Amino acid sequence: MSFLRKNILIGTFQQVKRVLRPAQRARAVRLSLLVLLGSALDVVGLATVVPVILVAQEPQRIHSNAILSSIFEGMGFETDKGFILFMVLGMLGAFIVKNLLGFWISYIQGSFSYDIATDLSARQYRAYMAKDLAFIRENNSAKLITNVINIPRFFSAGILLPLTSFLSEILVVLFILIGILIYKWQLIVMLSLVMVPAFVLIYRSSRNKINSYGQEKKVIFPKAYNEMAQSLNGFIDIRLNHRLDFFFKRFIDYQYRLNDIHLYLYSFNIIPSRANELIAILGLVFIFLYGLFIADNPSELFVILSSFAVAAYRIMPSLNRMLSSLMSMKSHSYVFDILEDIFDPSVYGETQNRILPFKEEIKFNRLTYRYPSAPKPALDQVDFSVKKGEMIGLIGESGAGKSTFMNVFLRFLVEQEGQIELDGKKLGLDDTLAWWSMIGYVPQDVFILEGTVAENIAFGVKPDEIDHSRLQKAIEGANLRDFVENLELGLESQIGEKGAKISGGQRQRLGIARALYKNAEILLFDEATSALDPQNEREIIATIKALARAGKTVLVIAHRITTLEGCDRILELQEGTVVRTYNYRELLASSLYGEVGTD
Repeated sequence: MSFLRKNILIGTFQQVKRVLRPAQRARAVRLSLLVLLGSALDVVGLATVVPVILVAQEPQRIHSNAILSSIFEGMGFETDKGFILFMVLGMLGAFIVKNLLGFWISYIQGSFSYDIATDLSARQYRAYMAKDLAFIRENNSAKLITNVINIPRFFSAGILLPLTSFLSEILVVLFILIGILIYKWQLIVMLSLVMVPAFVLIYRSSRNKINSYGQEKKVIFPKAYNEMAQSLNGFIDIRLNHRLDFFFKRFIDYQYRLNDIHLYLYSFNIIPSRANELIAILGLVFIFLYGLFIADNPSELFVILSSFAVAAYRIMPSLNRMLSSLMSMKSHSYVFDILEDIFDPSVYGETQNRILPFKEEIKFNRLTYRYPSAPKPALDQVDFSVKKGEMIGLIGESGAGKSTFMNVFLRFLVEQEGQIELDGKKLGLDDTLAWWSMIGYVPQDVFILEGTVAENIAFGVKPDEIDHSRLQKAIEGANLRDFVENLELGLESQIGEKGAKISGGQRQRLGIARALYKNAEILLFDEATSALDPQNEREIIATIKALARAGKTVLVIAHRITTLEGCDRILELQEGTVVRTYNYRELLASSLYGEVGTD
């Protein structure tokens, strides 16, 4: 972020422009015009104060000033007091209108900024969900969650709002200075001598510290979040092993440091407001010195004092907000590094309706995949085919390549050599969404939503849009009828967080029903029975065999040999390569049965 170190304002403006969409930039321009209007009204309201003060001190100015005299006579005032009351009420009315409009403009600014935060969260979410599986596994989930939920809000609150505030306040200050320049140029010199050095000194003395604290906050925030998440996920192990103090200390150390950083940033932000009083007193000292040693007319001292008081009343808070805005932008400059992901061009659209024809076979043609930095491929020239309607099993020891094959098959990893062919046509990256629509995936640990049975089967479909005819067919196909009928609320029964209210076998059946509701042509079972007891395993195997007989194309990755009963062929993987092909009886008779089948 070297450009921000060189020029925080210009660098921030350029990056904000890059982050915003074209329509958002157009909205920002319209908002700038509102800010300009608000700034002008701020100055107009302020300009009404000086005449009231001067007329209150010397009422004869009403008649000696051409403008005031014409208003006095034109509106038919009879007494100076009545006219002064009119001016006071006019000043009050101007301030009421100015502040009401200012509140409305501030609300519009806030609405714009937080709309941007929502949009950035959406873009960040889609960018991450478009990444491959390797990216998700390599990055801490707490960090990614922070980047989606908190970083866009930090951008809006720490960058966008301070930037608009800075621009608004600098317009107010410029308008006031122009007015003072026209009215009394000497006051500009005095204000500059007092305020500019103070502004520069405060900012330059704190900017580097603020930036370093911001960078440290970027690192520590997701770590603190992750420690809390790990404590909740590891609740049983932590308590059983008497390790609460250990995990508590790790969490609270991050919290202490994070809150120390917030304290330091808060302290830097209040420096400008605390410096206001001292700067104002210095200004008064300069004015008194000017009145005593330079001004010829003693009454001029009162005029200058009044003008300075009015100008300082508005300029000092503006300078304070400008400093705070610069500090906020400096401390949050790290968000731009994180938001780089929203520019990733690989985000898949979710409106793909194309259907891939599947009438004959899927061919895995010399598939090769090597993980980054791995000494050898996890998949090495894997070559076999699956006929439509076949049930194929895959076995192999840990590290043989089963999981890698599954992820390449599911297109969460992309082969570096070879290809997958569907009815003789290469499966390209642009076919991914259509390919996913054909596949039903049932892993060992089925992902369960915190919702109803129906919501978990229909998965991602709004309750009022669920196709109940398809739902019933999926329940029948997954052999879930008895389970659903025994629930008090049936399909509307809540399953609990992570499926806490259901058994492992019921969880697997929900996964199968989900695949059937989707009407998937190809079913992939990944160690789907390895965590089940023998009775549940037999029931799930029977369900899988029934699906294969019904014409589904089924791939079963298994550790238990018994899970593979009913497979037309069983392929053994070793070191990423298919080394043998069995039928079920041949596998039972092989030495592998004694090693793998006992699990």
